[in-house]
Amino acid sequence: MPNTLLEVRKNFVKLCGRLDLVIDTSAWVDNGANFFINAAQRWLDRKAESLNTITRYHKDVAIGAYSMAIPGLRVVDQVWVTTSELKWQLEKKTQTWLRENYATSPMASIEKASPLYYARTVTTLAPPQQGLTDGGGTPYTAEFTRDFEGITFGDSWSYTGLMWLPPTLEAVTITVYGKFYSKTLAVDADKSYWTEDHMELLVAAAAMTVESFYRNTEGYNDWLSVVNTYLHDLDVDLADQESTDLGVING
Repeated sequence: MPNTLLEVRKNFVKLCGRLDLVIDTSAWVDNGANFFINAAQRWLDRKAESLNTITRYHKDVAIGAYSMAIPGLRVVDQVWVTTSELKWQLEKKTQTWLRENYATSPMASIEKASPLYYARTVTTLAPPQQGLTDGGGTPYTAEFTRDFEGITFGDSWSYTGLMWLPPTLEAVTITVYGKFYSKTLAVDADKSYWTEDHMELLVAAAAMTVESFYRNTEGYNDWLSVVNTYLHDLDVDLADQESTDLGVING
């Protein structure tokens, strides 16, 4: 049986003895357990390094495209561009560098070509302007009419902005390699890397998270010791793989 959210919740509640975190022990309907499980999963996403830490995100973009907002992206490792005939890696720059070297405004005035550089960019408006919309055209919003390129309107806190320049000369696929947050576990059948490959670690991390929220320092430290033991094993696997990869390079 696949290790789903339901299986994690059952084991978590049984292990902690917190029957109040489910409605009953027949259907195991959530009554707060999912909150701790998802909090633990995000903690593991931030703390753990494994062979599956780096994943990839693909997106087709049209002619003239220069940016996109990616949900759940934490760290960018590499960015690649693929056409029907070629594939190449973009060079990492800062947003400031892109602005200084491609200062033409508006963005549509920049000559289209094969993208060469990328940077993480600020796409989210400040809290006082979170309620603004794109206005459906020009003026772009009721408050400003210029320098709107790359903005993600609305609730966009969970998105990471990525900009590349020059803008695309043709339709291409952008591939981003990086570290992402696992998807939120909401439905009983939901799965993630942690539920599938390391359910016992996720259960232990969820138990640790419960203790932290209830300010039980001793209980938290006990579970942290258990979690760190699992994480050490993941570190060993990663080190073994890196050693093997280095041997191939040097061989």
